[in-house]
Amino acid sequence: MTAIPRTIFQTWKSKTVIPENMAYWQTTWRKHNPTYEFILWDDNDNRTFIETHYPWFLERYDSYQHMIQRADAVRYFYLYHYGGVYVDMDFECIKSFDDILQMENENDVILGRMGDAEKYQHEHNIPNAIMISKPRETFWICAFFCLLKANPADHRAEYTTGPVILKETVEIYNEIIDRGLDITKLQWYDALVDILLPYTKPEQSRMSRMSRMSRIKVLDGDYFYPLNWRDWEQQVAMRHPVIEKNEIYNPEKVATLFPNSYAVTYWTHSY
Repeated sequence: MTAIPRTIFQTWKSKTVIPENMAYWQTTWRKHNPTYEFILWDDNDNRTFIETHYPWFLERYDSYQHMIQRADAVRYFYLYHYGGVYVDMDFECIKSFDDILQMENENDVILGRMGDAEKYQHEHNIPNAIMISKPRETFWICAFFCLLKANPADHRAEYTTGPVILKETVEIYNEIIDRGLDITKLQWYDALVDILLPYTKPEQSRMSRMSRMSRIKVLDGDYFYPLNWRDWEQQVAMRHPVIEKNEIYNPEKVATLFPNSYAVTYWTHSY
């Protein structure tokens, strides 16, 4: 069984100019996960990666009006290509991720839900701020399909590359599973596989690398998203000091406030 790589990766505008609070939050990931590999890719790295490994997507990538759209899109390709743990720069780590990766080792893609509802009612309820995956999972091929079918004239990142796209991917993928469909028989999937084949490890057969359905787990909100940006009280108490004053909270306070959480994002929306 392929394991989720113990790699934590992030993307940012620059490798050298990083806001003070984000630089601090980066240290929390190293502190709680000392045996993991850490990677920071910048905007130039991201474009080079797409150009080198997925040139068929480069025209769409370059067409995005906002840099956040590119940062959104490339993280899906990194997860497909390498696997690992993607986290936004405004995420603070509270405890080691070893427990999650061990508890969920039978799952291939691990996401989180924002909010307490049993169903994902709000279109932003499955954020793309933290995502965990094994490499070469077919779930991400479905995400590529959703990226390509999004309206290129719509410049809203949430709807073209961000959380709405991720939730749509989850819904489409789960419907395929629930209906017992053969994903390889879907026209859009077969077309994408043909595009991806030249960029996939040659020693693997087409079927073994492209036909197995990914096992998806969407974790409850407490795991990654104890702060809900739709909750006004939480906005005033926790987010506003961070956004307006660049406040950094004492780690003991954070751990006390969110005892059941592995990480927390402050939703700075600063890319």
